[in-house]
Amino acid sequence: FRCISGEPNVVLNFIGSPEAEFSFYARPFHESARLLTRRAFRRRRFRDLDALPIVFLYRHALELSLKAAVREGKRLIELYGHALPDEQLSQALNEHRLTALLPYLQRAFKLAGWQWWLQEPGIATFEDVQTILQDFERVDPSSYAFRYPTNKRGGGSVPRHFAFSLRHFVSMIDPLVEAFDTAAIALNAEYEQIAEALSEAQE
Repeated sequence: FRCISGEPNVVLNFIGSPEAEFSFYARPFHESARLLTRRAFRRRRFRDLDALPIVFLYRHALELSLKAAVREGKRLIELYGHALPDEQLSQALNEHRLTALLPYLQRAFKLAGWQWWLQEPGIATFEDVQTILQDFERVDPSSYAFRYPTNKRGGGSVPRHFAFSLRHFVSMIDPLVEAFDTAAIALNAEYEQIAEALSEAQE
């Protein structure tokens, strides 16, 4: 890793606040997943293993965008003066489990007076989202199943003859990644608006 004069060098951690960059990181993984999906679906029949990077990239984008929304929700919850179980939340944010994060997002929505409602079949409510995250965790609890052929115990990373529709998977996960990204943006805007109002009230 070195910079080369005259080359288009890459700069990471450019803001200096990496905890605020989860959404920024989620987007290129999401875009890459979409690119690989389009390439696979252009073929009449794609190879089974072509699904591996697609599912992994979608899962990583999903995790990053959910964590971005939860982090923005945490700021809003604290701004309202509510205490959070920091150790429990920190553990959830440092692991790969998805379902552990959802209650914090629900709490932030409730404080903001919002409801999760999307015109997308399968992710229209928080209950729908919970079902999808549980299904994902059942197959890939730690984000390893689609990266390695074996698990840490030496067995298969997925059950023998594990089969699924990639089109159906993408149709459910792609809009959910977008929804979490939108939630992060909206929660940030809500935080900024309330923080500004509180600041003006104190002046």
